[in-house]
Amino acid sequence: MKKKYPFWFQRIVSPIEDLKGRVISEPFFVRKPIRWEGEDEKPLYSDERVAFEQLGGLYFKVDGITWTAFQTIQVDSDWGLCLREDGVPYDFLFEDGDEEKKKYTIEDGFPCGLIEDIEICIDSGSLVSEVLLTIKGRSVLLFAGEIYETLNGDLSISRYDESIILATAIEQLENWHFNDDKPKLISKLGKNK
Repeated sequence: MKKKYPFWFQRIVSPIEDLKGRVISEPFFVRKPIRWEGEDEKPLYSDERVAFEQLGGLYFKVDGITWTAFQTIQVDSDWGLCLREDGVPYDFLFEDGDEEKKKYTIEDGFPCGLIEDIEICIDSGSLVSEVLLTIKGRSVLLFAGEIYETLNGDLSISRYDESIILATAIEQLENWHFNDDKPKLISKLGKNK
């Protein structure tokens, strides 16, 4: 039985809950820079210390028909997750020509197929802060957050920020410093296989 929420919030939660029992295919995402380097602040999309992805959105087809996307939405001063079901704005995604940020498919880490289970974590009563998808027995954790570089060069994760962190194994996140609380669903991620 689904939990009842205020109408405005139910419009955010229901589409995510309704993914259970549906099939996802053709996933891809657009990377967001992990940090910037040099005087010209060149965006860097990978770092040997980062084993997960920082995304601008996660896009996929539902039941082979409808393009759908996990994106972030701002509620007051914090960011949470939402599901956009009205197609993918390709011109918006790839208009700047920065080839390094484009990752059209997720070959190793993101499973396709039947969504067997979904867990949603709601913070402050008004944010979908985390979503744990179980697809073909594998767990995928999504949460609103962003990587920040400190003055001494260390990296940390700030939750409730405008990017999406995607992790597929607990090892990817367990030793990270979080500026806020660690994601509540992190312990439900499996180990790398």
